[in-house]
Amino acid sequence: MGRGCGALFGGVFFVMGAAFLWLMLLGPVLKYYQARAWQTTNAEITFSEVHESRSSDSHNYRPDIHFKYQVSGREFVSETYSFETMSSSGKKWASEIVTKHPVGSEHPCFYNPGKPGEAVLIRDLPHWSVFAFSLLPLLFVGIGGGIIFSSLRGEKKPSKDFIANAIQDSVGTTSAPWIGNEGSRKLKPETSRMSNVIFFAIFGLIWNGITWLIVYTVIRDDGLFSFPMLIISLFVVIGLGLVLGFIYQLMALTNPVVEVAFSEAAVPIGESVDIAWELTGNVSRLSELELAVVGYESATYRRGTDTVTDIAEFERVRIASASKAEDIRFGSTTIQIPAGTMHSFQGKNNKVVWKVEVKGVIHRWPDINDNYTFFVKPNSVWSRS
Repeated sequence: MGRGCGALFGGVFFVMGAAFLWLMLLGPVLKYYQARAWQTTNAEITFSEVHESRSSDSHNYRPDIHFKYQVSGREFVSETYSFETMSSSGKKWASEIVTKHPVGSEHPCFYNPGKPGEAVLIRDLPHWSVFAFSLLPLLFVGIGGGIIFSSLRGEKKPSKDFIANAIQDSVGTTSAPWIGNEGSRKLKPETSRMSNVIFFAIFGLIWNGITWLIVYTVIRDDGLFSFPMLIISLFVVIGLGLVLGFIYQLMALTNPVVEVAFSEAAVPIGESVDIAWELTGNVSRLSELELAVVGYESATYRRGTDTVTDIAEFERVRIASASKAEDIRFGSTTIQIPAGTMHSFQGKNNKVVWKVEVKGVIHRWPDINDNYTFFVKPNSVWSRS
């Protein structure tokens, strides 16, 4: 999509999320703080029933309570039970509130001294469930804002490097990702272990917060053994999987750290490169360690109405393997990138990626499975292979 279309698409998410966030959380909270200065008087309940709203596939219930009260000898009527606008798919919650407010009973109410016709029976801060439900529209706001930001910040200007331009001219859609990455360097892992922990923590909290709130509401309104509970149980299982994933990633965070360095981070096809590695931490926990250089090719294409990406390994060169702790801690060797293979490549629908795969086995604990990307370049800037 163009930048304008991307911003419009993100704007839909943002506006929808912001609207629901205001209705479900910000509006009631603002009303609560305004109502802290309201005055109190007695009110008589004149109408009290459970209001049912129907749609094609669901029924929702909320308490519908009207009351009258007097201010300075003048009578007013209000239909606002509380600042919350929530309803429930179960009738029990609304029925309990209506039962506590029968017609003819008297209850204290709170009215706005500046506008006496504005009053409420319950002015408490919105229930904790309102805050939990607001996580979903907040997620929409975040996604929409992220799309808008990434769409409007502008695209990076193309590189002015002569070699990159020469390769693009000669090979067509081929990009040269190795430009600017030449020279000896320590490779960075594709994903950090801490980022995995943070992802599972944040996503798990949001998922389980919303899911268990719905579970609480369903059990309260329909009971534990009900059809809605059967449906939501699938989401509970996914949430438990996220908790286990968080624990797993937290355990993996304590694994020995592997550092990999190349004498040349952009290696020409057919030439050799020096590789060194070192492990820090409790290396004695490792029973095996294997390092290998692997080339992958991915292709994205349409299959009917679906977009499919196939990834295939086309080359594997073993660097080293060891089973003794003293051989695992550090080492170095020289390997050759096989001639006739494909250089690193980034096209519209195709990609060639070269990685160093590090696999370490730890009994009764998460294994080490780290990947480090490096670059393979053609022997000549005019080479097509």
